[in-house]
Amino acid sequence: MDSLPNELLIHIFSFIDDGFDLLDNVSLVCKHWLTVSRDPRAWSGVVLRWDSNDRCEVNAKSRILAHAPGLKRLSLAPAASDNTLAKGLARCPAVLFSEIHVGFDVWTIRNPEAITGLMDLLFRSRFHVNNVFIQMSEPALFHVDSQGQSLLDILARMKGLTKLTLHWCGECAYKGELSSGLPRLEYLAFDVDRWGDCVPKTLVVDLLRGARGSLKVFKKFNDWCDPLSNLEMDELRQCDCLRAIQCHESCLPALQGHPCIHALELSCSILKEGLPAGIARLRTALLKFCVELTSLRKLQFHIYLDQNLDVVEAECNEIADLFRKLRIDVYMYVYFHEVASDII
Repeated sequence: MDSLPNELLIHIFSFIDDGFDLLDNVSLVCKHWLTVSRDPRAWSGVVLRWDSNDRCEVNAKSRILAHAPGLKRLSLAPAASDNTLAKGLARCPAVLFSEIHVGFDVWTIRNPEAITGLMDLLFRSRFHVNNVFIQMSEPALFHVDSQGQSLLDILARMKGLTKLTLHWCGECAYKGELSSGLPRLEYLAFDVDRWGDCVPKTLVVDLLRGARGSLKVFKKFNDWCDPLSNLEMDELRQCDCLRAIQCHESCLPALQGHPCIHALELSCSILKEGLPAGIARLRTALLKFCVELTSLRKLQFHIYLDQNLDVVEAECNEIADLFRKLRIDVYMYVYFHEVASDII
């Protein structure tokens, strides 16, 4: 193996996903590893997961964070204030080549150097990472990297990003950091706080506008999500490549006649208007907008009401039958006082 050129060795090692092997074992069989190990590409297959269930190997994982110059994928969902993780993040030199998942409790780490290390990691990876999943608590919006850039500032520079998921919890003042958009974005999801839709409307609008020609999946969904704003609706209409949507039922007019929608999942609330009127309105809207979606093959509803679940079963069956005749798979879920029941 030592006779192989360095570029070939780097290519071979890039298929190894176990950071422990690269850190401790490869040097035993390859003398040139000490040379090629400095190249981030040699580590570009390594996947590192850190979650709250870890009971062993945390020190070894911290060593990988502190020494690996590259990682393919990093997933951080630690226990709150994980000091071992903090030590690794504070020294982390890595570049990410594919994706990162950051959980809520990462932002509770009380070591400022660790949070700065995480932010610097995101910035270094801006030209490579294509999938970002971040659970954003309010403190996350105020942290900055060593150059003073916020999380949203850094996301705005990830122009190669194809998949973005933000679990948003807490109010914030969006300052237009993402107004230039992410032109290669194919998947955009907001998993919002169930007690209120606190995602800034202008943030959603900016991301939709910037991905008009590429976006295939859009999700903005929770148990009690608000209707889309007029601006959000206008931008959704311009997204010609959309194939799947998970959203409030108010999105239906924006999808009328869309040629590519394959899967549709809707949140439908009839808490205020009452059962008969609410079901009648829902039936009318579905018939008006969904029948014209010629590519539609899967339709799901989450219906929220404040009356007995049994009352709505016949009406839901009737709606489902209408779409099954069109060879569309229909799944309907009814919720009463936050208790879900699959009735169809």
